[in-house]
Amino acid sequence: MGRSRSRHSRYAPGAVPRREQRAAGKCPACGKDSYTSKKLAKQDARRLFPGDTMRVYPCPGSRYWHMTSADAQRAAGIRARLADRGGAG
Repeated sequence: MGRSRSRHSRYAPGAVPRREQRAAGKCPACGKDSYTSKKLAKQDARRLFPGDTMRVYPCPGSRYWHMTSADAQRAAGIRARLADRGGAG
């Protein structure tokens, strides 16, 4: 006989147990959702956006990783335009 789940859950309704949480919170440099490793960011991208093309990239202002739906070529163009204007990106 298998163990049944307690009627008193350890987690609030809709809460995700800590072992399933992937994001490290908001990035202190840019305020985006952040991940402590490339691997965790890729896993979460696949889980949160199944079937969508997502890529992960290191934050230029911190040690964290972020995800985006923008392709690498488009992102490089945006960075180049910002650099030409003297903006941070």
